[in-house]
Amino acid sequence: MNFHKHKEEGAATLGIALILILIISIGAFASANVVLNDTKGARNEVVTLRALNSADAGINYAMSWLGVPANTSDPSFVWTATSDPATNVNGKTLTISNDGFTVTMTFYRQLVASQNFTDASPTGLTTQIIQIVAVATGETSASAQVSQKVYLPTVINNSFSGSPIVVQGCLSGVTGSPNVSGVPNNMGDITTSANSATNCINPGSLGSIPVQLGGFTGTAWDYTFGISQAQMKAAAGDNSGTSVRYYDSSSPLGGGQWNSDFGSATSPGIIVFMAGSDGHGGCPKVNGGPTIYGIVYYDAGCGGNEGWGNATVNGSVVNGGDITQLTANTNFNYTNLAGNPALFQIPVTAVRVVGSWKDF
Repeated sequence: MNFHKHKEEGAATLGIALILILIISIGAFASANVVLNDTKGARNEVVTLRALNSADAGINYAMSWLGVPANTSDPSFVWTATSDPATNVNGKTLTISNDGFTVTMTFYRQLVASQNFTDASPTGLTTQIIQIVAVATGETSASAQVSQKVYLPTVINNSFSGSPIVVQGCLSGVTGSPNVSGVPNNMGDITTSANSATNCINPGSLGSIPVQLGGFTGTAWDYTFGISQAQMKAAAGDNSGTSVRYYDSSSPLGGGQWNSDFGSATSPGIIVFMAGSDGHGGCPKVNGGPTIYGIVYYDAGCGGNEGWGNATVNGSVVNGGDITQLTANTNFNYTNLAGNPALFQIPVTAVRVVGSWKDF
């Protein structure tokens, strides 16, 4: 009797043990499955985040690309008119690789139908809104898509090709042996905003040279450049570039004098001197025999007594006020700058439209 009782109790204990083992096994399997799913989920999150970061890197790359004038002035990137502002008219795309993903950036125009990236008729800059859509694909099935709208001031090639000396006002104090040469017969050696009734151009030792009176209205700056001073300063950046320099009281020229060669026949440049650009309230003098290709602009606040000394300017010297001192033996040579569009293809910065970034 006791034997059968112990046998029954042993079988019950074994059954309970088996049930416990089964429960524990199921629990362990479930836990392992949860851990596996969590691991997979974490890995998917990492890959998805990498895809998102790669797509965002595509946005940054596209914005830098837009800031290169040679890119947006290329005929393949000129938009044609459309009534649909969200249409990528010519299918312009860029592709890069980033962190194992292939990122494709597509540009969409967000502007009125009449505006183009490179319109030959107006001068200056026009502002457009461009939508960039970047799609990152690659690793496993992970992908990401983000978009960003940016303001893009578009550079328009300026057709300026003026006299070697342009003055918004009067000319006096010309001594020494300066020389003006190469000017076409239909253009004055000097162009001024002054008209015949207020003619105050005294060429002095320049001799009897043709003067174009009333050659422009408004400011010498607008006549020459067609863009704002703020835009020109932005284009110059930290004044380390090769095509545009802009000096004022907040970014003066070290040493207070310009005596270096600048530009070339195929790549002329722009030098702007605003009041205080010598670091002492005045403006730098150009001397020491430099050869300059392009335009040298002096603000009216400079005072007009820069002098000049043994320099050669192939292009134009433009003064926003009167010139009261022009000395020594500087050569002012006419150069057709309109044949050098690089002079006016000023780099611009694409600016993000606040609140327009989104992912999909």
